[in-house]
Amino acid sequence: MNFEEGVIRAIRSYYRGEITEATFEQFPDMKYTPQYFAEFEEELMKEMGDEAGERLDEDEVEEIEEDED
Repeated sequence: MNFEEGVIRAIRSYYRGEITEATFEQFPDMKYTPQYFAEFEEELMKEMGDEAGERLDEDEVEEIEEDED
């Protein structure tokens, strides 16, 4: 695994909510948690209504990444 692949994996696990307890111990006042982004996304979807784009599932994101390669 190269650096870029490691970053992609880390970001994906973060968005799935897979954050280790050690992270919260190091950053007890962490604001930008997966829960924060989920609530933020909900707010945006309500505000934008039909103008909001569709959320991509993980499988769709992987397909797009493979097409870019």
